[in-house]
Order: sequence, then structure tokens, then C-alpha cells
Amino acid sequence: MNKKVIDSIRELSKAIHHLQWYTSHSLQQLQDAKLKSVVAWHARHGEWFRNRLIAADCMPKDIARSNMSALPVTTRQDIISAGPKFFAKELPPGHGKPGQVKSSGSTGEPVVVQATDVVALFFHATNHMEVDWHRRDRKLRMAAVRAGQTPTGTHANWGMPHSAMSETGPCLIVNNKTDIKEQARLIYEFHTEILSCYPNVMDALMDSWQETGKIPALKHYKSLGETVSDAFRSRVERIMGVKVEDSYSSQELGTIANQCPQSGLYHTMDFNHIVEVLDQHDQQVLPGEIGRVVVTDLHNHASPLIRYDTGDWAEMGATCSCGRGLQTLRKVMGRTRNLIRRADGSRYWPMVGMYDFDKLDFLVRRYQVVQHSLTDIEYRIVVDEPVSESQQQDLINLAAAAMGSEFTYQVTQQTSDFAVNPNGKFEEFVCKI
Repeated sequence: MNKKVIDSIRELSKAIHHLQWYTSHSLQQLQDAKLKSVVAWHARHGEWFRNRLIAADCMPKDIARSNMSALPVTTRQDIISAGPKFFAKELPPGHGKPGQVKSSGSTGEPVVVQATDVVALFFHATNHMEVDWHRRDRKLRMAAVRAGQTPTGTHANWGMPHSAMSETGPCLIVNNKTDIKEQARLIYEFHTEILSCYPNVMDALMDSWQETGKIPALKHYKSLGETVSDAFRSRVERIMGVKVEDSYSSQELGTIANQCPQSGLYHTMDFNHIVEVLDQHDQQVLPGEIGRVVVTDLHNHASPLIRYDTGDWAEMGATCSCGRGLQTLRKVMGRTRNLIRRADGSRYWPMVGMYDFDKLDFLVRRYQVVQHSLTDIEYRIVVDEPVSESQQQDLINLAAAAMGSEFTYQVTQQTSDFAVNPNGKFEEFVCKI
């Protein structure tokens, strides 16, 4: 990362530090100007998006934040079907060369989009700001558990862009395929003060640390990549003595929202995105209501991620008490495939009964609930010792009380932990219909 890029990140970080305190009205005016610019660019230089505007009978100059519903929502299947026609043929000066970004494909529809140097700048700057929000001392010792081919090892600093912008402490990178007990040992012996990993990894690490009694003295825990439940937050506070500091992001869009250190709400990055939460009629929901997360990237002039359906669902938040003008989400719920489906076609977020697990006379180490059909639900549980049929029935009774007696429940038990997806993520409820 050269000096010019570092200087650009530093300048952008200063700018968004001020922008976060703008009023919501001022931020919407900024979004409107950026929206018109990115729409006009893709209408001029992108065949797929231009045809979409024509089909919707829209002129670029008529698109504004207040009437975004005039544009149809872009789906992952749209991107897959469009192929190379999805991308702009030219880029504005100063945006660099487009690079490929591959999504994790957790919806079952993996996509490839293009992103520019400007997109990368916003990603780095928002991450830098998030560290400041939670007052993480950059000189502390950080460990991060990462998926992919990243080798396990220690480094003298946190890496780019942090180490180029200020002095940092050392960093331990742990590959998520490392045995969990070995991960726990490495993180403990590194004297880790800041830990970043998926919630499913943190759950397993806490199990291991409790068994050995060697619990690292964390000052911060940053979660990412998965839905964070209230039960998980409580467990982290109880065992580790720190609060969960969460971020909501995607491969295609970078950071979508960061958790507010004051209220716990998620602030959307309104200086970079327009985030809509839509109901079944594609209308914006009210605070307290749940809808689909649809995001417009205001700076990606390579790929028209305009009204892009992320496949995620979230609960809309109210105005935050911290004073920032950034919009809020109260909770990121999960993906579409995490909704239970009923025979009448209705779908909802399932309460799978985990809050009553303490009523059982055996310990459920981990669980995953899978809906295989409109009538069949499987409870996969990790236990220390095999449980009896009567104990399984006790669990089924809890499940039926939580999700309804219309389903047939089956319990599958194992003593080894679950395998996670190749991207390192884990989902506690999956609908396979």
C-alpha cells in the first residue's frame, strides 16, 4: 500500500468522521447527489443497467432517494444472468482498475462483482472509524481467526491500513481450520487483548477456555460474519467480561453497518450506501418492523449495485441517542434461508427453544435446527454423552412449544462439533425448502 493510498485513506477517514455527525436530512441530501451520479454513470456506460432503466421507463435524471422504488430491486440471479454485461465499460478518472470480488454464496447463489480502488478506500476508512468508535487502543495485542488459506502465524503489527497510519501492537492470525483447542491455546498464550472472529468460533473457544480454566484477559471482542443472538452476547459478557462489538458486512458491499458503542444499535454507513429495509410490497418498513435489506453502493462505478437485495433480513431501528445522524438497524436477523416456512406459505423468524435448554437434564453444547420439508424439522445437537429417548423427547417438547406442534421433530445427536461452511460461517437455523 503506497503513500498516496495511505494519504487517501487518512483524508477519507477525517471526512467521514465529520459526516457521521451530520443530520439525517443532510446525509440524505448527500446520498441524493451521489445516487444521481452513480445512476447516470451506469446508464451511460453499462448495457445491463441502461436496459433496466428503459424497461422500468425511468430516466437517470428522475432517480432520487425519495423515489428509489421506481427502480426494480437487483437480485443475485440478475447479476448471474447478466454476465459481463452487468459491468460498466469505463470507469471515472481516479477510480483505478476494477478488481473481482466473489461473494461467499451463503444463499446458494454465488456471484462475482467488480469493485474499484474507491470502493476499497471506503472499506478501509469505515473499518478505521469502527476501531475509533469502540476506543480500541491500536497498540494492544490483537488476534484474528480467519477463513480461507491464510496461514497461522504472528506478525509485528496489525497490517494495512492500520500499521501505515499509526503504530500498532503485534497481531496473531489463526486459520479457522486449526483444531479449536489449538486455537484456544494460541490465543491464550499470545496474551491476546483484542480478538476478532465469527460467533461460532467464539462459542467453541469459550468452551475450550472454560475446560482448561485458561481464559484470556480480553479488552475487546469484535464479531463479524454471522448473526449475533442475545444469548451469545450474554455468554460473552458472562465468560469473557467484555461486550460484543459487532459489524454487518458483505463481500459485495463491504461494511454496511457498525454497532454503536453507546446504544448497541447498528449505524448504517450512509455516506457510502443507501440502506433500505423493505416489506413484502417493497415499501420501507417502520422502526421495530422486519424486512429485507436492500443496499445501493454510492461509489461503485464498476458494478451497478443499485437497490441490491442482499438476501439478509433486519429490524429497522429508531433514531440513536448518540447524536449521529446515521440511520439505524436494531438487529440483523439473518438470511432468507433462516426463515421457517409453514404449509400455508407464511414465513417467520423461528424461536427454536434454546432459551429453555436449562430445563433439560443434559447439556446441549451446540445445536443446529434444519427444516427439511413443510412438516419435518431436525434438531442436530452436540452433547458430551449420548442422550436417551426420553431426554430427546424433552427436547422435542421444548421445540414444539417454541415452533408449533404442526411439525414432526427428529433429534440427531453427536459428540463432536459441527463442521462449518468453507467460508467459516455457521447458521443455527437453516430452511432447505
